[in-house]
Amino acid sequence: MAEEQTNAVSGNPLFQDLDAEASATEIESLCMQCHQNGTTRLLLTRIPHFKSIILMAFECPHCGLKNNEVQSGEAIQEHGHTHELRCTTKADLNRQI
Repeated sequence: MAEEQTNAVSGNPLFQDLDAEASATEIESLCMQCHQNGTTRLLLTRIPHFKSIILMAFECPHCGLKNNEVQSGEAIQEHGHTHELRCTTKADLNRQI
């Protein structure tokens, strides 16, 4: 498992376990639609048995633009997996992967 990242100022872990009590960090950021200042909320969290993620939500009070994103909070793995599927009949497509 990856080494746990900590905040350089407080020494606390950057990514907290996912729970209802977690609070988001709010920062002021530029709206790409109207070029006024809006608010971005960031939540660095860890989903048990999965990985660390970054939840972002942007909202502009001037033009109403809203944007939500989920990004990986971990480094890209060096090695991946390739899965290949060959379908020869229509019945082959009646599967869940």
